[in-house]
Amino acid sequence: MIGGSLFYDFARVGATPAPFQSFVLSAGVVTDYVYGAGMHWQGGCGGFPCDGSGSLNEWNVIGELNAATPLGGGNTLNGYIGAGAAILWPSGHPTGGTISFLGSATAPAVRIGWGMDHQFDQYWSAGFKVGIQHTGSAEFETTSERFRFDHKNEVIFG
Repeated sequence: MIGGSLFYDFARVGATPAPFQSFVLSAGVVTDYVYGAGMHWQGGCGGFPCDGSGSLNEWNVIGELNAATPLGGGNTLNGYIGAGAAILWPSGHPTGGTISFLGSATAPAVRIGWGMDHQFDQYWSAGFKVGIQHTGSAEFETTSERFRFDHKNEVIFG
C-alpha cells in the first residue's frame, strides 16, 4: 500500500496543551493504493460452483475528520472517521477457465481508526495509522458474465 494525505486544521478545543485536555480538529482527504492483492473467488455461477483466482487493485479516496491531542515532544495521538469511495480493478479468471475480468467498479467506503504523528516543523509531519475500512459491494463485467463482490472489511495500517 502507498498513499498520502492533506489536512487543514479548522479548530482548537481546550486551552491546556496536555494529553486529552486539548484537541486540534482537522479535515482532509486521504488517498491510498493497494496493488495486486492476491484473491481466491468462490461462489455460484448459474447453479454451478465457481472457483478461480486472481488479484485485486484498489484505489481509495476518503474524506476524513480528525481529532488530535498532544503527547509532548512533537508527538500527537489522533482518532479519525471518514467516508469516500474505493475504485476496484480485479484481474484473473473468476471461474478458473478463460473468462477474464474487464474494467473496474466503484464502491462506497468508510473508515475509522487512530494514529500517531511526529511533527518535524510547522508544515511537515509523519506517522502511522491503524483502522478498519468497510467497502461496499461492487459488480464487475467479464468477457461473458457479470460478477458481484460482496462487501468487505479490512484492517488498514499505513
